[in-house]
Amino acid sequence: MRAFWHGAYGASPANNQVTYNFLTADMQCGWSGYEKTTTTNPGRCTPLTDDVEITELRVWITTAPGASKSWTFAVRDDAVTTAASVTISGASAVSGGWTGSVTIAAGSLANLISTPSGTPAGTGQMHWIITYQTAGSFYLAIGGGQTANTGSVTYPQMSGCADAGAQTSATEWAQLAPTGFSVTKLGIVNCSQVGGGTNTVVVRKNNTTDSTGVTMTSGVPAIGSITPFAVAAGDTFILKMTPAGGAAWGNFSMCATIVPDTDGEVVVCFGGGAGPSTSATTYEGPQGLGNGAWNGTENLVAYRFLPCTLKKLYVLLSAAPGSGKSWAVTVREQGVDTALTTSIATAATSGNDTTHTETVTVGELIAVKA
Repeated sequence: MRAFWHGAYGASPANNQVTYNFLTADMQCGWSGYEKTTTTNPGRCTPLTDDVEITELRVWITTAPGASKSWTFAVRDDAVTTAASVTISGASAVSGGWTGSVTIAAGSLANLISTPSGTPAGTGQMHWIITYQTAGSFYLAIGGGQTANTGSVTYPQMSGCADAGAQTSATEWAQLAPTGFSVTKLGIVNCSQVGGGTNTVVVRKNNTTDSTGVTMTSGVPAIGSITPFAVAAGDTFILKMTPAGGAAWGNFSMCATIVPDTDGEVVVCFGGGAGPSTSATTYEGPQGLGNGAWNGTENLVAYRFLPCTLKKLYVLLSAAPGSGKSWAVTVREQGVDTALTTSIATAATSGNDTTHTETVTVGELIAVKA
């Protein structure tokens, strides 16, 4: 199955040292000088739950590096830079692309590396897209970056690397499924786990039902198959982590193998505890930008997509708008409303649009308007 990971960051990586980021970082998840997590510093790598063949890497920045200066961005496989690499150089270039074939095996820790040359100008806002192929009808959802609360059950999101605290509530950051799928594998890593003990991760659906799980001991990456766990359109889902035996740990990353009910469909979603403005139009990225990231300026939150068809918009509120009040939620493409929209009014708390579709071409900016 062909799919892609998209990532973004709203500011430049360091222009005087090598830095790292998650494959699917959000706009607020910064580049780090640490590839793997230490006891004091959060790393930026993810354990892949299945083999993938990376076939394309595209990178966009908003500020050119400058004369005789450059940025190089590449995919890493267990701390080794692969051939999936893009260099953007000179006084006018603001994008670059690579195509080819790089295979990364299940269990590898994968991430992005940023290498400056000649102290280039800051990139400004940047986006990247990684296209990959799997050997079956499945794709990989990457999440993490959040800091777990020592000794407590916490709930991080399955997809999107928010670089913000995992929640003690199973509902506040729960993501909403617009189509059916099953989770068949889970992977987790956190190299800073101390104090012994274990951490077990499961999928929690509708805050009522848990999947079988995968348990990590002493910071060693754990990847395992689980009993296939079905999620239907309209269900909420989130990951649940349970520490035992005195386990204490900081930042972590996770991966899940997802088998869609309809071959070729990929879920892009997020959940946040802070809603959009109640008095002005605001925007959010379709993958989310972390808690409370709704913004009045659309291009600060939009994500770039590869060619695909957008469909099946689902929206869930934690509170109804109120009598005579409503929310209109619309998918945007290149700053223009698409036909994908839903209205939620008065006592309702959910809405969807399963009728309309929107065709996206390479590199177009996609956002959600409320």
